[in-house]
This record gives sequence, C-alpha cells and structure tokens, in this order.
Amino acid sequence: MKIIYTLLSVCGFCTLFAFLPPEALDKHIRNSFHSINSPEMTDSIVETAGQKLSYSQFTAQNYAQDYNPWLSNSLDSLVKSSWSAQNMQYIDVTLHFATRCKVGSVVLYDHQGVFTTNPARIFIKNDTTLTQIGIFEGKRYLVFDTLQLNDSLEADAIVIRKYGNNIPQKIWAYGRPLSTVPEPLPIINPIVSYEKMPVDTNRLIILNFAPGGLNTLFDGNLIANPVTGYGNFMEDYEAWYPLDPGETMDLRQIKLYDYSGSFPDKPMEIWLADSLGTKKKVATFTGSRFQEWVGPNPIKDPHEPGVFNLDTADNNFRYIVFKIHKNNLPAEIEFLGNYTAPESSPIPASRPFPSFANGAGVNGFEWDFVVPSSTTSRIINPTKYAAIKAFTGFRHYLDWQRIENTEGSFSFNPANWGGWSYDLTYSQCFQDGIEVLVCLQNVPPWMRNTYPAGEQSTDNSPLKYGLDRMAPASYIEKARAGFQIAARYGRNTNIEPSLIKVNTQPRWVNEPPNEVKTGLGWVKYIECDNEANKWWRGRKGYLSAFEYAANLSAFYDGHKGTLGDGVGVKKADSTMQVVMMGMADADIAYVRGMIEWCRMNRGYRPDGSVDLCWDVINYHHYTNDKNSNQTGEATRGLAPELSKASQLAKGFVDFSRQYSDNMPVWITELGYDLHPESPMKAIPVGNRTPIQTQADWVLRSALVYMRTGMDRLFFYEINDNSAFSATKYNTMGL
Repeated sequence: MKIIYTLLSVCGFCTLFAFLPPEALDKHIRNSFHSINSPEMTDSIVETAGQKLSYSQFTAQNYAQDYNPWLSNSLDSLVKSSWSAQNMQYIDVTLHFATRCKVGSVVLYDHQGVFTTNPARIFIKNDTTLTQIGIFEGKRYLVFDTLQLNDSLEADAIVIRKYGNNIPQKIWAYGRPLSTVPEPLPIINPIVSYEKMPVDTNRLIILNFAPGGLNTLFDGNLIANPVTGYGNFMEDYEAWYPLDPGETMDLRQIKLYDYSGSFPDKPMEIWLADSLGTKKKVATFTGSRFQEWVGPNPIKDPHEPGVFNLDTADNNFRYIVFKIHKNNLPAEIEFLGNYTAPESSPIPASRPFPSFANGAGVNGFEWDFVVPSSTTSRIINPTKYAAIKAFTGFRHYLDWQRIENTEGSFSFNPANWGGWSYDLTYSQCFQDGIEVLVCLQNVPPWMRNTYPAGEQSTDNSPLKYGLDRMAPASYIEKARAGFQIAARYGRNTNIEPSLIKVNTQPRWVNEPPNEVKTGLGWVKYIECDNEANKWWRGRKGYLSAFEYAANLSAFYDGHKGTLGDGVGVKKADSTMQVVMMGMADADIAYVRGMIEWCRMNRGYRPDGSVDLCWDVINYHHYTNDKNSNQTGEATRGLAPELSKASQLAKGFVDFSRQYSDNMPVWITELGYDLHPESPMKAIPVGNRTPIQTQADWVLRSALVYMRTGMDRLFFYEINDNSAFSATKYNTMGL
C-alpha cells in the first residue's frame, strides 16, 4: 500500500515549512522540542493535550531488537541495544494505539547517546498517511523531551524510523480517544528479515592487476574504503564471484555502506550473470551519501522502508559481477536472502609424491647446450651439457621469433633467426631421459610492429594490436605456431602434409636446409607463454584470467576446432600436454577465472567436467623476506621453511583436487641470487657462505614442494644471465 508523507504544522511553522529545504525543515522540527526533567512534569502536558494514550502492540520491519519496553511506562524497562548487522539500518517500528485518537503532544525519554548523523524520525500515522513531527538526536541526557503539536492530529499509530540503537527509550503520546471501541489489530506484512549470505573472498576473480584486492568489501569494517591499488592500468574493469556447484543464493536485498567519496558519473555496478555469462544489472552505487547504508537503487532515500530490496528477487544466477571504475567502491557490501551451501562433492585422492629425481628440472636456453659459434653451434658441448644432465626436466625458453621470423614460415633445424638447431637440443634430451617443456614466449617482430611506436616490446601479449583480447580468434597466429611445434616434435605421424609450413629454402649457400618432419616424439609438454600476467609491462603485456583463457583455448585445440585446420596443439598431437603459463603473480583466483571462462565458453566434456584448455597448472614463486614473490621491497631471499611457499603450494594442490580433477601442479621458476646487492640474494647462515646457502635453500625448496604434492619443479636457472649484475634473477645460475 502506498504511504503518503505530509509536513506537520508544528509550533506555527506550517506556511514556512512549505518553502524550506529538507535540512532547514529538520532544524525547525528539532527546535520544536521542549525539555522536561521528570515524569511528574508531564502533568502540564496532560492539562493542555489530554490524557496519556495507550498502545495495543508494536510491529516492526525486522525484530533485531525487542521493543516491548516501549509498551511499558516503567523507566526500569528499557529497549536493549543490539549491534547486529541486521539492526544497522533504518527500520520502521509502529506503535499502534488501542483506539483511534487525536494526538496533541509526544514525550520522548532521552536516556543516553548522541546520534546526529543517523537520528530517529517520529511520525504520526493516520491510515496510510505518515506525518513527520520530529527528529530525535539524543542530544540530552536523562531528560524528557516534549513535542507539542500546534493542532491535534488524528492518528491510529506512531511510527519511529530508527537506525541501530539511535532511539528514545520512551515514547508517550497525549491526547484524547475518539472512540471507546478498540481499533482492530492491523494485518501486518513486515519486511522479512533475511540472512546475510557468506562471500568467500578467495573466489573473487579480478580482471585487472589489483594488488590491494577486494577482500575488504566483505570484512565488516565500515570506516575505510577498499584500495585495490594505484597501479591499475585498466581504469574500468570487472570482478567476478562464482558460485560453487550446488551453491545457491536467493538474493533479496543488497546493502552497500557509503563511507566517503562521491562518483555519480562513474558508479560501481553489480550485475548477475547466468551460466553462459549473460548479465543483468541489479545495483548501482554512486557514493552520494555519507556514512550510512544504502540500497541497490541510488535514487531511493536510504531512510525509506524496503530500501535494500531488489526490484525482483533472483536466484537464477551463477556469478555476481562487479563493474568498477578505479577505486569507486563502497566500504562494505552485504548480500541478504536465502542461502544454500555448496554440495559436498567427492574430492579425488592425493597423487603419490613424486621422487626427487623425477620431479626436479631446470630452466635454460638452447645456447646452454653448445658453444655458440659458426662451427660448433650445432654440436653438444659435453662440459655444459653435463650440468643439464643432472636434472630430469628442462624448461626451454623458446622465443617465437626464432622459429617464425616471417609470418607463416617456420624453421627449426636450423632456425632462420639465430641458426640454432632445435632438433639437436630436443633429441639429445630425449635420448638421455630429460623431459622437455617448450615454453613458447615473446612475440616476433611482424606482430610487435603492429603496435604504436611507443608500445612495441618483445614481451607484448601475443596478439596483433587492436584485436579483441577476449576472443580466441585474436590469438590464432600463436595457435598456428603451437600446431607446427606439436606436429614436428609430438607423437602423431599421420598429419596432412599440406598443413606443415616449414620453409625448406636455405638462407645462404651451404646452409643445411630445413626438412619437413612430423611425429619425432621428442617433446611431450608445451607451455603457452611465460608470465602472461606480467603487470609491470602495463596493459600491452598483461592478460587477465579471462583473456589468457581465450588465448589458451586457441592454442590448445583451436578453440574446440572452430578456428580452422592447422590451429592448436591438440589438432596436431592429442597426446601432447599443454601447460598453462607460469604465473608471475601466483594467484589461485586467476586459475579459477580461467576455469569459469572455460565453463562459459567451452562448456562441458561428456563426463560432466568443465572442458578445460590446459593439462597442467603452473606458477612461479620466489621466496624473500617480504613474502612478496616478485613484488614489494624485499631485501634478501628467505629460507623456504620460513616463507609462505608450502602454504601457497598446498593451496594450489588442494584447489586442483577440488576444481580441476586433480590436474598436475608445477612450479617452473624458483631460486636465489648470489649477488650481494640483489633483493633475492642468499645470505651467509652460520658458517655457511652465500653460495652454500643458495645450494641449501634450493635443495630444501625442492623437498618442501614435493611434500605438498607438487608434481614437478624447475629451478631458475642453469646459468647466470649476468654474473656481475645486482638486478634480481641475474645471478641465480646453478
């Protein structure tokens, strides 16, 4: 039923009120109070306003407090405070008169507390009309305040619109009954009190580099706005919150706490998305209030009943999506409704711990096998190779340009850029039982040159300038390169010859030509890019979880075969294992974002599992005294047992068991510098020198990771990049 609001003629201000702004109106209503010091002083009111009127009952929008003391005249019976979140909002409490009456004055008992920010508002209710007669701020102490009405008002109830514990402890009305017949008890449909639904902030998928995160939106702290980070290179971005299988939120209300800041032109929005990612907007936050809870519609007065309600309750969604501009956020968000916890699905058993011998690998380059020169660059150097043979895995940083210096033209043995023989490298490793992980990284010049002059970097994201980063087709060139590598070094010998794009023309006289070869069987693992979430390169070098999943979907199988022939690793060799890029920022939520992108864009496999487009989870982690991995102001390396390495690794292993069917988890970069000025340096410990500490920490790191269930690790790296450089990572050679 619609409620009509009117302005009361209080103390002769009726004409004036018609032209006053709300804040001036509030002032005059406040001035209409008069103080009395004891209940006995109400006798004078009785003489002018009539007898004390009795209440039959109270009703409230929710019952976070017991308001029965308002029905009692005893000052020993007071409304008890409640600090629950349910009570920290404006609530209408209605005191129903026993009979219909005319009210001449209202006395309020000011017990304790001052609350000028969120005062109580007092209304006379006559059928469906509410007339405000006063604002109660609690400015006095143990005093009775009387509100003398200029003209008696017909009423069936008094309504107190209160916030939290900001209330008068007694509300006594004086006047005269209009009937001796009791008023029928009203049929009340109070706003249902819904439960606050839990939010697991570990699931928040932020599609931007936001080191500050969004966890503080749900931490209960109302006096600080979240700061996601001042290095965000995307001013406008989204964050997605996925529901787990079996979990439901019957969303009825949204509460947003407006602490400070106003941004009506760049509001935060909340959307709900279904399992296909189709979104609809349900809330807008503009920051237009100050230190009070507001609802999903910024136009609505936060003091109005039902302000937190959604226009339509919704439980048919899988994702809550936040659309954010910079740090334009509330201090706190609460979702209220009816909640069903996730179902308890069987979690696969842990895999057996790998042996150290089979689990330890090392990073390096093709020149780590040979002595580079015009005569020996295609001959294995026994001394250098002896160091590599100490490991059972070799992660090879393969620059894309070396095999595709000209778009669409591939070379491997020798490579048209650099002249290296990858057949030599991979065959030697295969012969000696060293598992090769080919990490196809960086972009070739013909792709880099599509960017504006100031944005041309070797480690740009692998797509041509201006293309849609969320579309798998934008990454087709790299997916074609993945096909060519898998066709040559994978296990499939039955590949259509017309799909092989090897350039067999020598670059100069007497250079051995490239030969078309397929199914050599020397490589089992291939990695799509290195640290594709490298925030330090800005937008040109950073892919969000959704963007990288789109990239990987093309690289994996040509986005389920939709990008044509000769595109995607699995289209050349279905047995080759695709390893996701080693994340620079080891963020489990990033992998969850990739899974959710696959759920929406690749669907499900016949067994009901999400059709993921990678076979191994992969991340990087360097331990230091700030526990900051590759960020922050570290001053030295840290022993693995004293760091968060084990906790992080266990988190990834447990995540894999729960969300990706026990997929293998690798860490493909870890290590310590030797240079004494590096922020990642190994230090003397007791009588151990830095180089001995480096050896100790590296070995102990491997043991720590193996104990967590990590399947493989690759140390960074076989040789120093620059033995005399203080730049981190340059002196980590083993």
